[in-house]
Amino acid sequence: MADIKNILLVEDNQSDIRIITQSLAGQFNIDVVNDGNEAIEYLKNKVPHFIILDLNLIQMNGKEVIKRIKSNNRLRTIPVIVYTTSRNKDDIKELYELGANAYITKPFNLSQAKKVLSSLGDFWGIVSFNN
Repeated sequence: MADIKNILLVEDNQSDIRIITQSLAGQFNIDVVNDGNEAIEYLKNKVPHFIILDLNLIQMNGKEVIKRIKSNNRLRTIPVIVYTTSRNKDDIKELYELGANAYITKPFNLSQAKKVLSSLGDFWGIVSFNN
């Protein structure tokens, strides 16, 4: 059996953290940080298999986090999945230009969220560029 992969969840909403961690429990070891600054600190010492990143963070927003990750030779191959409420087409375009590997808009109901997260886990659990 393969080792359980580590992911970094960068999210400041406690309800979203609970939904995401419950949906992916058992598939992954999940480390949670609540803002972009904490994410950059975490990445100084650890390299997860992939990152789930909220766009609208208080300290350092998701765009800045992606810029820093993708400009760092040691980190740039980590897949970054933006998981956010924003449906703004300019945000979507900009984040892909910055190097996001996927952009997923958070569903409005719990059952859809669990389906989306399960699919995300299935796909990114298989596709891995690290370790």
